[in-house]
Amino acid sequence: MELTSRHPDDRVLQRLIADGFVSRHTTRCVPTDRWHAAVAHAAAILLLRGEEMDDLKAPIEWALNEAYAETTTDEELIQMIMIMTPLTAVSPLVDEDDFDSFLMRGI
Repeated sequence: MELTSRHPDDRVLQRLIADGFVSRHTTRCVPTDRWHAAVAHAAAILLLRGEEMDDLKAPIEWALNEAYAETTTDEELIQMIMIMTPLTAVSPLVDEDDFDSFLMRGI
């Protein structure tokens, strides 16, 4: 499936906020403790299965798939990955003004 845009739909970010995976603080988006727990749980499952993890992408994808696979489209899931990867890997605090530049660098 091809994304129609490299920039995620704002509704996808709003859903992540509503579901408690992202918190907004003034102009900053912050991954929550709930999100960090979901990624840690996913990493533990992958390690127990013998998966080699060179980066955070695999547990991020696993955590989002566990949470949303049955309730969202593939495109929305890809957009969630595009949002959560830089929030998880780049910085605990990502300024919304800089968010586009993180997304445009690609995953």
